[in-house]
Amino acid sequence: MNDPDEEKLKAEIDKIMSNITKTMKKIEDLDLINRDNSRQNKD
Repeated sequence: MNDPDEEKLKAEIDKIMSNITKTMKKIEDLDLINRDNSRQNKD
């Protein structure tokens, strides 16, 4: 008894969650780069 609209919504949510995961990973990577840079500046 799956509603096509519900299926579309689930697909959208999956896409959004995937994008959030990718964005979080990018932020972590950038944060690591920033931390490395700030360490170098202190020395």
